[in-house]
Amino acid sequence: MLLAHALVGALNSAGAVLVTLTTLIVSVYLVSTFSLARLEDWFAGPIAIWRPVAEHVKDWFEEMRRRRAEKRREKARLRAEERAAARAAARAAREPQVEGIEPAAQRPAQPAPEFDPEINNIPICALEEPVAPEPVSRRAASRPAMEARPASANFHLPTAELLNELQGRASY
Repeated sequence: MLLAHALVGALNSAGAVLVTLTTLIVSVYLVSTFSLARLEDWFAGPIAIWRPVAEHVKDWFEEMRRRRAEKRREKARLRAEERAAARAAARAAREPQVEGIEPAAQRPAQPAPEFDPEINNIPICALEEPVAPEPVSRRAASRPAMEARPASANFHLPTAELLNELQGRASY
């Protein structure tokens, strides 16, 4: 019990189970006259039970793969039909549609409306040219002269009053 608690503490419960099973298998192999040749005889029964289940799962996956491929082919066929219909519609829209007019169905030409010549006689006057403004002269903006300050050759350290004392750590 103490060993089990130590294993669960050091590993999680799944790790403790793996270590226990590995220890059990290695101890059986070392203590007995067990050989790997007999392993096939021991597992022949369980393998025979699981073989039909494995075949059934394999067939199921194959059926799903076949259905998926069939759906893809159907979708591709539908997309191809849609593209062909869209191309045909675009081609029909590009071609000019000419409607045949029967000669007997033509209407007689209507006479042109008459306009009063006074209305169309609009006097045209020349526009007066605007007077050009005088050019603006630009003056350079005068800047105030900077005062020349003598550069200090000595550096003075600031006083210790500027330093802050470290705050103590807050206790939780």
